[in-house]
Amino acid sequence: MFGLAPLMAAMLNGLGGSTNDTRVEESRSAIPIEIYGPRNLRGVLRAVLMGTYSHLLGRYVVHELHFPGDTAPAYETAERHPNENAGRDIQQTSPGLWENFISENDVSVSAGQIIHSIPSIGFVVQEPPLPGKLTHDLVILYLDKIKTHSLPRSTLSQIQNGETITLPTGEQLHPPSPRLGRKIVILGDTSDASALIPLSQNATVVVHEATNAYIPHLDAGMSFTSVEERTISRGHSTPQMAGKFAAACSAKVLLLNHFSARYRDEGEPLNGKIGSLREGHETGVMAEIRDLAKTQFAGTVVCARDLWTWEISGKA
Repeated sequence: MFGLAPLMAAMLNGLGGSTNDTRVEESRSAIPIEIYGPRNLRGVLRAVLMGTYSHLLGRYVVHELHFPGDTAPAYETAERHPNENAGRDIQQTSPGLWENFISENDVSVSAGQIIHSIPSIGFVVQEPPLPGKLTHDLVILYLDKIKTHSLPRSTLSQIQNGETITLPTGEQLHPPSPRLGRKIVILGDTSDASALIPLSQNATVVVHEATNAYIPHLDAGMSFTSVEERTISRGHSTPQMAGKFAAACSAKVLLLNHFSARYRDEGEPLNGKIGSLREGHETGVMAEIRDLAKTQFAGTVVCARDLWTWEISGKA
């Protein structure tokens, strides 16, 4: 939460104390930035932006995911920031879950309550089913039938896009079965995200923290059990715990993040530059952390790096 107001000021070209810029009024009709988070987010952001007299070019709206019994905090003023639109208070659809609170043609988003030392939330971003692909043999067969019945070649595109074509003889040319859309699971700090396992099945990517790990040459006098117990007591996870979650979800890729500052990234120097993550990029202790997760998860495991990206292919 702490960095959100400065980020918004940068994104929306904050005008500081300016009062006579006509662009402020013009921006009131702009499509707003939509922000989703837990209770208190709306009040905190409103207080910071109003308390610092921040004038923004553009609009924003805060939607809060409420836990049972949540009410607005005392410091949340009734007066909205001049650039703020009214947001939603989103209640749980079933215990511990907010299902499909965003549902659009190309994406849906759900969330779940996960265990941490303070309220924490994990998100599941789901792409809808994608059209399947016709096999080479089916393409040849369908083109032959299309030609025989003097149908346009565009008929094949109709089938590929999910339409069933009925020939003059009554025979039907069926589209391929749809493919699962991509699914991304992004977890906040947690020692137990099991509430999200049902919504996270067949995830394309799981992003899971791995704050602490038992590394013998760094943890003299400790044991795997003592490190895990200490980690859980602080609301965090070990690489093995992250691996177990990814395995329970039948995920394809596990991206580990939120590492303790004790662990030095000995890979290519970051120096604030952006790079692309790849499997096996880790060296030193980060490779050890990766391998600990792999003891519990047979899929791809990669340790994330600040500002580096992981490409999620179009194939689910």
